[in-house]
Amino acid sequence: MIDEFFDQWIDRLCRTIPAYIKPRRILFSNSCIGWRVLLYGRALLSKVSAAFGHISSEENMDLFMRETAERGDDGIAWLKAFWKEQAQALLRLEKWGRTIRFTALLVLLLLACFGTAATDGPGMPLVAASLCVLWISTAIECGYKPICGRLRQRYLAQTLLRTGAISLMLVHYFGAYVGQGVPSNIVLQSAMIIMLFVHAALYLAFVLLNTRQPLFLRALAGITGVMPALTAASALAVAASSFFRPWPLSAAGVLGALGALLTFMGDELITITQLGGIRLKYYAIWVCLLMTGGCFAMLLGTWMYAL
Repeated sequence: MIDEFFDQWIDRLCRTIPAYIKPRRILFSNSCIGWRVLLYGRALLSKVSAAFGHISSEENMDLFMRETAERGDDGIAWLKAFWKEQAQALLRLEKWGRTIRFTALLVLLLLACFGTAATDGPGMPLVAASLCVLWISTAIECGYKPICGRLRQRYLAQTLLRTGAISLMLVHYFGAYVGQGVPSNIVLQSAMIIMLFVHAALYLAFVLLNTRQPLFLRALAGITGVMPALTAASALAVAASSFFRPWPLSAAGVLGALGALLTFMGDELITITQLGGIRLKYYAIWVCLLMTGGCFAMLLGTWMYAL
């Protein structure tokens, strides 16, 4: 029964569809536009048929496959050469990573000074002071002679200065959170617990048990890493408390939290690379992106909040 039903429907469609399409195709082909469309379509169809007819024989088919393989090999060779050039460019950029970070932080410091002169409130001066200290730390890391010419403990100095710079941002975000008068501190406390746990996990996994480094430096890294974690937690609390506030306060909070998180990641990357024995490829590029990107986001967020 089912087969007979489908057979009847197929027969009906075979009669109905051609009877419906044929007169309309004739009317369309007689119109001023239709005959041109049909002519172009048939010409295109003939070209495609000729192209496939060219490879109809076995010899032509073999020739076609060889040409296709050669073109594929050329494409793969070009792709390999392209990636090789990109890798060489990244290696050249890796050599200049610290210098780029040094220059970018100097530009951000100048912008923060302009922002301090153009806006009110304590936020922008704290950001400018933080960028100034962080720029000095980067200058010591780069071996900038006017700053670190006679300095012996360069690693210790740059670590303490970087921690001090991030601590100034902690003062800024914690003050902004307190100034909002949030009745419950559950968000701040939760964010602090999470960020301190992340810092402790990275510290225990990569730094603490690496006995090839001095115990003093490992202990110092555990202490100084607390400040970026608390800064990120405070920025997250400010973002959560200002998320539903009018523009641009909500965007300023999100930018501040993003910048603090990027800075925290950059600081942790520096620590686990220098004291944890981790050799990360393109290390200078990653640190430059994280630190300068985080500082730029915090600067932009603070500027929007001050406006």
